[in-house]
Amino acid sequence: MADIYTTATELAILQAGRTPVWEAQDGDEALTPPSAAGSGVYLEKAVRALMFVALREQPHRRTARLTIPVPDLTCVYTVTINGIDVDYDATAGSAADVDDIVDGIVAALNSDVDVSDIVVASSAAGSTVLLRGVGEADYSVAFTEDSAATLAIVADLCTAEARLWWLPAARVDSDPVERWAWSGETYAVGRRGAIVRVDTAGMERVAIQLSERAGHSGDSALVTYSDPQILIGTCLSELEP
Repeated sequence: MADIYTTATELAILQAGRTPVWEAQDGDEALTPPSAAGSGVYLEKAVRALMFVALREQPHRRTARLTIPVPDLTCVYTVTINGIDVDYDATAGSAADVDDIVDGIVAALNSDVDVSDIVVASSAAGSTVLLRGVGEADYSVAFTEDSAATLAIVADLCTAEARLWWLPAARVDSDPVERWAWSGETYAVGRRGAIVRVDTAGMERVAIQLSERAGHSGDSALVTYSDPQILIGTCLSELEP
């Protein structure tokens, strides 16, 4: 049977909370400082919390998706990876539809000895050319055509800057704080993402601002960036109330 000191220690650990309860924060909301009292995440009187940000779909490699919303069966498509051009001629390839174009682009990329050391291409649902990095390093991507096709690229972000904004709590017999304030710290978020443990005692809500978002410096203007994953995990008591 455990002695009173062991029991007290176990209860203290459970009371503080060991496992976080995660709540997602909207990526668009996180572009700017919080503007409403209900922004961010309610901390439920937790004394510790975790802040989690992931810029990549898969942490060990960058992902990009190339699509052709309006295909042209007569033009030459060019994918550029780290400044290396790879062409696919839809006419010479006798492409009959957009899926043929996608398959031809994939084959051209994977057969290029230089590009295949940087990315692996595959055909994905929705007539998409899926690019995955061979290694962890970021790579630049561009997608062009020489006729009437319409193209699109969605890729992982490469860098961002995170800031934590706080709304203090207040006892029932005191005036509530109705304005947010920044902690004064910034966190550089790179391709590996970021996780931060923070003291939340005395705070009502917390919000993450994720700004200065950027892709690779060599990405074309056509690239739009996928939403980062932004989570706040409050470490709540594991004791039943």
